[in-house]
Amino acid sequence: MKNTIKAGNYFVYNNIEFVCLETFDKDVYGSKAALAVTTKIIKKMKFDISGKSGHNNWETSSIRKWLNSEFISEYVEVSHLLSQVSDLTSESGDDKYGTCKDYVTLLSIAQCQKYQGLIPKYKNVVWTLTPYTSDDDSADRVYGIASLDVLGYCFTYHNYGVVPVCLFNLERCEISCEQNQKRDKSSRKSMTKNLSDLLEKHIDPANDSRIYWAKEVTFDYGTTHSVRVDYMKFCPLNNSVSGIEKGDFFCYEIKSSVDDFHSVHGHNFIGDYNYYVMPEKVYDAVKEEIPRNIGVYVPYIDEAGKERLRSVKTAKRVNRTRSVSEMLLMMFRSANRRANYQK
Repeated sequence: MKNTIKAGNYFVYNNIEFVCLETFDKDVYGSKAALAVTTKIIKKMKFDISGKSGHNNWETSSIRKWLNSEFISEYVEVSHLLSQVSDLTSESGDDKYGTCKDYVTLLSIAQCQKYQGLIPKYKNVVWTLTPYTSDDDSADRVYGIASLDVLGYCFTYHNYGVVPVCLFNLERCEISCEQNQKRDKSSRKSMTKNLSDLLEKHIDPANDSRIYWAKEVTFDYGTTHSVRVDYMKFCPLNNSVSGIEKGDFFCYEIKSSVDDFHSVHGHNFIGDYNYYVMPEKVYDAVKEEIPRNIGVYVPYIDEAGKERLRSVKTAKRVNRTRSVSEMLLMMFRSANRRANYQK
């Protein structure tokens, strides 16, 4: 049975859309497999309705019972799935609940962090299976996510979204990604926007008029060798004439996928310091191809549960070939065009 699925592909199984998070060779689970999560919330429900002590334990939860009975009965052929073992350790390292084996499960916080560039941005809060702690005083709390921002905790008696996670046996069911070209393109567009939003917050977190930046800055317009830089920032040494002349320019290029990185376009590094901005999985795949002087930023979730950018490779200063006056003029023109567009 031929399967062309790979991580990041969207596919439809029994009228439910999934996104593949990772594929596995036969030696891992005994069959070729694909781990996938639904792209939309399937149902809103309480994590547990029993009210008993320790009801943030996934093994005894109401959601687990529903997923592995009614959900499977209505939507999934059991022979198409492989069982998966979930680690129920809390974020603090409390492993009292141990592990649990299921056909259908939820994401853990560790998986949310591992697959953060692939998991959809859900419109509402969704459950994970990671407990806050097993202590009696807090045994009614489980971690949840919203747009990949980790929440401190969610009370088990509230109704939040359920996004099932399945491990498909690729030797028992046929999953094809042939119909996904349009969706993959849409996904890359969404990733590009997310990376752009994160970069803008990184460059100018407080909307400070003393930070000088512009997007989509074009040079050599009207020629056969024009270039456009995704984002640029200028940092003067000070506001004196000599301080401005000695200022540094930072250039940033957004790369949403490996294919995007391998495109001939979007490598316009004309600044003193130059950076790629890309998902961490893309960086892991292409890091050996990145020139020594080019730095890299990737998204991550900070201790407060907010998605931000961090540097995984520092840019080295290079000697630019364009003058300060030309660079500032092109930045001003691009910023002015954007301001007029927003009116």
